[in-house]
Order: sequence, then structure tokens, then C-alpha cells
Amino acid sequence: MKKYNVWMLNAAFLFGSVSLVSCAQEQTAAQKEDNKKVAQFLQKAVETDNFGIVTGILATDKSKAEAVGDYGMTISNVHAKTSPVLEDLAKRKYVEVKQTLPEEKKTLVANLEKKDSVEFDKEFIDVQIAAQKEAVALYEEADKELKDAEIQSFIDQVLPVLKEHLQEAQDLKMAMATPK
Repeated sequence: MKKYNVWMLNAAFLFGSVSLVSCAQEQTAAQKEDNKKVAQFLQKAVETDNFGIVTGILATDKSKAEAVGDYGMTISNVHAKTSPVLEDLAKRKYVEVKQTLPEEKKTLVANLEKKDSVEFDKEFIDVQIAAQKEAVALYEEADKELKDAEIQSFIDQVLPVLKEHLQEAQDLKMAMATPK
């Protein structure tokens, strides 16, 4: 009887250990997937920040409309503040992010640089509406999918600001379309 109890105890321990290892492996796989998504989010967020900084500065230099120049200054200032936070998050998450703009964003910047002030203002606002929609979508998707607490905290702080920037760009477009 004693041997039987010892054998049952060993069997229970063995099966419990196998279950724990299995759960740990599943958790590790889930963590790896979340880490991959975190890295992708951080890269896209850095690109969004860099694009906001570059185009915002461009607007302050090229725009003749005070409201457009002010909007450009606002977005460049905000993204200049979030950029170091993103870089710090990337370092803490052991994610190496590229600081260069993707080719399609470089093309948009190059096209904006070629525009005169009146054409620039209209094109800049259209580009900003598209960029802000893209940024809001990126942050909303990350908010739903990512589990990392630090990233979630960052998203909670930045997403409302991005939505505000989108609304401001849409309001500017309507104001520019309305004859004075």
C-alpha cells in the first residue's frame, strides 16, 4: 500500500510538472508574439513621429496661412516630445528602431518641398489628414493587441492627442475650403 501511494504521488508530480512546462511554453510563445508586435509598433510609431516632425517643420517654413503654420509647429513639437519616449521604450524593450523615413514618406516630403505656399497648404493638410488617420489606426490596433503595460500606458497618453491632431487637420481643411 505504501509503495502504491508513493507511486501515485510520483505520477501526480510528474503529470503536474508536464502541465507546468506546457503552460510555460505557451506563455513564452505568447510573450514572443507580443514582443514581435511591440517591436513592429515601436518602429511604426517612430516613423510616425519622424514624419510629424519633418512635415511640421516644413509647414512652419513654407506655409503662408498662419493656421497651417501653427498646426505644423504643434505637431512637430508634440512629436519631438514623444520621440525620446519612444526611443527609451525601444531601448528598454531591446528593440532597435530605424530613424529613417520609409520611402513613401520620403516621397511625400519631397512632393511637399516642391509646392509653392498656396499649393503647399492644401497638400500639407491632405497629407496630414492621411497621416493622422494612419497614426490613429496604428495606435488603436496596438491598444487592442498589445499586452505590454508600458506600451499600453504610452498609447493611453498619445492616442487622444493623435485624434485631436486628426480633428484639427480636418477642421483646417474645411476652414480653407470655406471662402472668406
